[in-house]
Amino acid sequence: LSFLFRKTAVLPMTYPKLVKLLDPIFSDEATNQRQREERTYRLFLNYLKEVSAGRRVDGNISLHSILKFVTGCENEPVLGFQMKPTICFDTNMPSCLPMGNTCISRLTLPKGENVSMTKEEVFSFFDYAFANDYFGRL
Repeated sequence: LSFLFRKTAVLPMTYPKLVKLLDPIFSDEATNQRQREERTYRLFLNYLKEVSAGRRVDGNISLHSILKFVTGCENEPVLGFQMKPTICFDTNMPSCLPMGNTCISRLTLPKGENVSMTKEEVFSFFDYAFANDYFGRL
């Protein structure tokens, strides 16, 4: 069990690892809701690619900071999370700011009319949320 307490047991967060870790919860297929959710999810995946390449806010946002926003932990525990981190989508969010619920490891992303902005505008909202150590509603 000593390997659990070694610093080397923590591996760096990568784009594929974070995408696999965050499980999206979509509406039923072939619905308008599902199409909006998939559009928002694709935007979020593009944002994660930008972050992993160090192209957001002068490289000050990392995949670790996004994981911390969702779960409260910067690194995945060696034995994994007790509750699988999820991504859900909400049409009633007042803005494009994502919302983190660390108690249940959930990231809530806006969908619908709030996401009708340009890609860069949505990314700036993501930057604002993930660059701050604030959880919940801003």
